[in-house]
Amino acid sequence: MAADVATLPEFLLAGAERWPDRPWCRSPDGGITRGQVVDRALRVAARLRQAGVDPDRRVVVAIPNSIEFLVAWFGAILAGCPVLAVNPRATEAELKAVTDGLRPSAVIGLDADVVSLGGLLGPAGAAVPPVLALGVLEESGRAEAHRADPGAEVAYLQTSGSTGAPKFIIRTHAMYTLAAEAFPWWLGLCDRDVMLTTLPLAHGNAQLYSVLGSFGLGATLA
Repeated sequence: MAADVATLPEFLLAGAERWPDRPWCRSPDGGITRGQVVDRALRVAARLRQAGVDPDRRVVVAIPNSIEFLVAWFGAILAGCPVLAVNPRATEAELKAVTDGLRPSAVIGLDADVVSLGGLLGPAGAAVPPVLALGVLEESGRAEAHRADPGAEVAYLQTSGSTGAPKFIIRTHAMYTLAAEAFPWWLGLCDRDVMLTTLPLAHGNAQLYSVLGSFGLGATLA
């Protein structure tokens, strides 16, 4: 892999350093800057490590579209954990299929959803991953971002099963950062544009193009 291809932690840190105070994401519940979201994500990364979730251990994020999703997703990435985002309204069978197939070291959910998510994953004492509350994960100092290789896996996406049984697709750092840099160029976008996403943030296109495309361009995500 070429040395000048950024990893996703490098990409996120560069955007936060270049535009720390520029509004980035707007949602019905408020907004956040690049500096703020990376600061919160680095705190999540620190707490994941304190909880024994080491780099290269898989993490599932089960949070609906929100700023909190972005904080948790970035936090797992900055901790060096390959991450799979799932719909938190998934059925018990769907969530169990994810955890049984991926065998994550932790599931991150909103504080209010921790008990229900834990109940869906299995009974007390069962061999299931711990469900960690995002609010608790942010109660920490900042971690140093994980140093990764551009060719290393950074995320998993779920297929719909349209051509066979649903399965996981591995995505590398380079796949994410190159797509994020290319997408605005393909469309001729600039830092004054607003990128509206109506997809679930667990969807690969939302992550690659809307979330990361706006982040690295200096544009706004809504």
